Amino acid sequence: MSWTRQERAALLEAAPWLLGWDARARLVALGGLALALASVRTLAAAGAGTALAAVLLLLARVPAAQAWRRLRWLGVVILPIAVLVPLRDPGLALLLSLRVAAAGTAAVLALGVGPFDRTARGLQGLGVPARLVHMALLAYRYLFVLGEHLDRVRVALVSRGFVPRFDRHTAAVYGRVTGALLVRSVARTERVDQAMRCRGFAGRLRSRSPARLSRSDLMRAAAVLGVAAWVLVLDRLQG
Repeated sequence: MSWTRQERAALLEAAPWLLGWDARARLVALGGLALALASVRTLAAAGAGTALAAVLLLLARVPAAQAWRRLRWLGVVILPIAVLVPLRDPGLALLLSLRVAAAGTAAVLALGVGPFDRTARGLQGLGVPARLVHMALLAYRYLFVLGEHLDRVRVALVSRGFVPRFDRHTAAVYGRVTGALLVRSVARTERVDQAMRCRGFAGRLRSRSPARLSRSDLMRAAAVLGVAAWVLVLDRLQG
């Protein structure tokens, strides 16, 4: 599979132990940890979970710039909580913010490490319906293709002297661009479907080197799930 420039930039650099972790074990372990961190009800457990997520991020050795690009979107959720909820309950605002930060970090490490096709095969191996896996994989892939096309359109508009304003002309230009983009997307979808059928695609993702769970994969998963269980026990004891 050829990757776009944006798609290559989106790949997280991480420590070998995380990149080499079997996708099924990684999804179960880190996904379970994210669910545990999102469900705590006490500040002590939320604080401990946030600290654990930060330690896990450090152990993953994700470059700071990449970590910031991924995690900054959690601010879209945390900011309204930090602004609105303290008017009613400051403690609840802190609890919810910690839960979002901790669970979001674990989810990013679960889903954002390595090529997404490996993650998709891991989801398929866990029994997720094949149609949902294919939709997720194609949506992920063509979001980047769409992004590069929008970049080219933006450059073309600027080179022609277009300056966006709050007027009817700007709305008309954006409408034409959106219409052209939709037409191109439908045409691309048809070509992709034909290409997949020509290559014998039968509804299942395949790999030349089938993934095999090793003992180290299972041990890492057990360790992470053990930490998740500890956080839940701490939460219940504090509650």
